[in-house]
Amino acid sequence: MKQPFEPSALSSWKDFLTVVSSLFEERDDRLKRHEEAFQEVEHSKAQIGETNDIAVRKFIENAPGTHFLFRGHRSGKWTLDTTLERAYPNIEFSLYDVFDLSQRTWNQMVLGDLLDDVNDAEFPKQSADIAQWCATKPWVTPYLKALTTFRHMGVPSPLLDWTHSPFVAAYFAFCDADEKDSDPVAVYCFQEATGPIRRYNYQGTGLKALGPFGHSHERHIRQQGAYTFCIKGEAISKNSVSICNHELYFENVREDGQDFGRLSKFTIPASEKGSAMRDLERMNITEASLFETQDALARTLFRRTIRWFDDQ
Repeated sequence: MKQPFEPSALSSWKDFLTVVSSLFEERDDRLKRHEEAFQEVEHSKAQIGETNDIAVRKFIENAPGTHFLFRGHRSGKWTLDTTLERAYPNIEFSLYDVFDLSQRTWNQMVLGDLLDDVNDAEFPKQSADIAQWCATKPWVTPYLKALTTFRHMGVPSPLLDWTHSPFVAAYFAFCDADEKDSDPVAVYCFQEATGPIRRYNYQGTGLKALGPFGHSHERHIRQQGAYTFCIKGEAISKNSVSICNHELYFENVREDGQDFGRLSKFTIPASEKGSAMRDLERMNITEASLFETQDALARTLFRRTIRWFDDQ
């Protein structure tokens, strides 16, 4: 599959920091102009009792768009595949299949008292109820809590996980990378909407960002998590909507010249791992801070000790 964008090949970790700074400065500038235009609109309404068309146009044109989402890949060759697609590459799951599997798995864990603080009242309990959800409102997933929790537990998921932090994404890109590898790491940046309108359905295929709010695994909070969900088909019957590959969606949108957000990919040489991991540790972005387990803490302290001796 051809990529729906041209990756930007950066030469260093420092270049990535510059790119990140530029992205947020650009959005902050738009947000400032957007707020100034809003004040002009309000002022004209107060002074002359009607809105200023020029101010309204400036207000719309400078809409900052949605927040950035980032995702790190250890290999620049990897594509945007969900864990469900990677685990079962030859199976096309319908949305009904995903919800039904989530319900059955969740209920078994609840009955086994394996989940804390459970309130599953909003979950459809019967297959017929799940079918009704899929046929009428597939974007309103009643299983978001289960899907995001399972995603952090390593269960194959139709959700693609992202983070609001470019540095958390960089950590996941570099943490298991081999500095001697000629294959660079990659960080994706996705903005669901670049202007005032958020559109996520295109010719029967749609992509929607979910989060950051909602009940989920605590790692969701630690990692500033967010998720995207890609489906195709028309909501007619229980099996008429299925899970869709993210890059296929972007490829279709780009080929028709449609503006459905912005997706960028930045590759960084794996040889920059040392510089990146040192900077990230200064930001307290470590395995221990992102996962908070004793195993993660032990590995973090071991690596920190090795680097301390290397720096002497």
